[in-house]
Amino acid sequence: MFLSELGDDKYDNFKEELNKEKIEIKYLNDIIYVSYLEELNACGQYDGNMKTTGDTIKLYVKLTSDEVCTSTSIERIIFLIDNPDGNMKMIKR
Repeated sequence: MFLSELGDDKYDNFKEELNKEKIEIKYLNDIIYVSYLEELNACGQYDGNMKTTGDTIKLYVKLTSDEVCTSTSIERIIFLIDNPDGNMKMIKR
């Protein structure tokens, strides 16, 4: 979800939050909701993926397009992860 682009008034405020590296994690029945801010290329297209090892989930955001530009944007990355056993997981990005 796009939040702000370099040069916008709100960009610096989001940049401060981005530097805190805060990850929001919520366990909702059999779903894990994960949300965090990421600074990305404003023209790029991205795809999220994850790797599970034991009780650890590593989240990835990968550039999938060939088109890039010199501008950056801050975006909210959201993952909805199936968690049928309802157990707590270690989430890393």
